Amino acid sequence: MRSLSRTLVMCFSVVAFPSPAMAQLPQADIIVALDTSGSMQNEMNQFIGSLNSLINGIQQSGVDVHLILIAGYSACVPPPLGSGNCPDENLPLYRHVVDSVDNNNALAKIIERFPQYSGSLRAGAKKFVTVISDDESDMSTSTFHLQFLALDADLSGYVFNAIVAGPLSSCGAAFGRRYYDLAAMTGGIRGDLCQPNGMSLALSEMITQVDQLVANADNLPPIANAGDDQILIGCAGCTTTVLLDGSASFDADEGALQYAWANVTSGALPLNSTSPTATIALGLGVHRFQLTVTDTGGHSSSDEVIIDIRAVPTVTGPPGPIGPQGETGPAGQQGAQGPAGSDANVLPGTAILRPLSGPNAVAPAPPASYALMGNFKLEKPTGESKWFAVYVKIE
Repeated sequence: MRSLSRTLVMCFSVVAFPSPAMAQLPQADIIVALDTSGSMQNEMNQFIGSLNSLINGIQQSGVDVHLILIAGYSACVPPPLGSGNCPDENLPLYRHVVDSVDNNNALAKIIERFPQYSGSLRAGAKKFVTVISDDESDMSTSTFHLQFLALDADLSGYVFNAIVAGPLSSCGAAFGRRYYDLAAMTGGIRGDLCQPNGMSLALSEMITQVDQLVANADNLPPIANAGDDQILIGCAGCTTTVLLDGSASFDADEGALQYAWANVTSGALPLNSTSPTATIALGLGVHRFQLTVTDTGGHSSSDEVIIDIRAVPTVTGPPGPIGPQGETGPAGQQGAQGPAGSDANVLPGTAILRPLSGPNAVAPAPPASYALMGNFKLEKPTGESKWFAVYVKIE
């Protein structure tokens, strides 16, 4: 067990006492798994010290309750529920399954220890499971849910309560998101262990919960409907106004409903209202919201909606037509005049050029082995010209 974590798991079930009067009461079975690691000492002592008040409060509401505690030897429940000695039991009201629950294995222990506590579970009794932890579970939400239901058909309809380090808390090792998800899935309590009086508030709420779901079971729970998933267009660096609409939720008993919208993605505190709609500004991304509706009898249910805010896509169109040809620009400056040519042979060994004074000048006699081709005018690009006598070598 790590010394810097807290985990407390509670599974509650209401159980009738053997007296004739108690035999007529509605029943609830409660299972509790308690982490006794070092950092959980304060929370463990607070919970153990509150168990008598919890059980007494449930009994006062007219419910026959049995408590199952999964914890190590150090969890000593004081009288009258326990004896104060470790470990102890007070059957059939209280059973202690001795095992060490650490910071991440609470859900696994509830599954593994079923053979040791199944004899205290009664057919038809409402089942409650509560986890108290400052860390996240190694077992996933869906894995626990499916494995727990597979243990016994009578576990169907169980309620999961999560009293854990909340999404905005800093006291715990990690936010217990999987525990919160199980509570949302089954309509249970989601308490924050790190908030002031978080433990006592959650236990008080559990008494009310058992009273509403067991003692007043004729009141049907409402049906939550968070609306259809939405895909909206947004932009980077801006927000999009979104309407959350739970108006399709209803209560079969036709009572008034309370609505609570929770941003599951960010972990922001719920928006509580008597109105089924809520308006919120969101940036780009996928946002998951959970709507919890509660009727006048305290019954509740939840539903989720996904809001996907996407950036405007960038589309590149086909190239446009080629524009008309532009006007011809002005002529560039004339380059500098090159050096003057020499009277050297144009084609060495093949022809010889001799300068003349003009077109009618008499060409000199040809050199040996050469013949006169004629007089030719050579003109440069600058317009300057000169006459030459051209001699070709005779092979």
